[in-house]
Amino acid sequence: MALSLIISRTRVKVWDIYIKRMITKAGQAWGIDLMIAAAVVMAGMTLIYLYSYQLASRGERQLDTMNAVGERLASTLLSAGAPENWNRDTVTSIGILTDSTINQTKLEEWHALTLADYNATKRIFRTNYEYFVNFTQPIIIDSNQVQGIGRAPTETKNLIKISRFSVYRNNPVTIKILIWN
Repeated sequence: MALSLIISRTRVKVWDIYIKRMITKAGQAWGIDLMIAAAVVMAGMTLIYLYSYQLASRGERQLDTMNAVGERLASTLLSAGAPENWNRDTVTSIGILTDSTINQTKLEEWHALTLADYNATKRIFRTNYEYFVNFTQPIIIDSNQVQGIGRAPTETKNLIKISRFSVYRNNPVTIKILIWN
């Protein structure tokens, strides 16, 4: 009987040790699973962040480029142009100002050139983007009122608006330049 009691106690001790080891190892496996899952989630979040950051950067770069083009177009347009008394045949730089005031003749020449060959005006302005220019007061061309000069935006992906102030027909006006694609 003593022998069976010893065997029985030994079995219990062995069983207890086995159970304790299983619990300990199960806890380790559970911890390893948790660390692997956390690593996978962190890697996924990092990839999503990097992808969205690159997408935003690309969009911002395009808007920065469009803004620079718009600023250059506004600067060119609000100059005397080249040559100073240019016309459709001699123009190398479209500028509509004379003595810091919008020159009606240059405005009419630019409007006619835009109607005849809009893409030529884009080349002169050195832009691949579409543009549209209007004033806060009506633009009068050959005694007719026009909404603006260039192509009015219809369906745009990106749109930049540049505003400048000048004098047109002895009145202050805001010139709105839209650059879009």
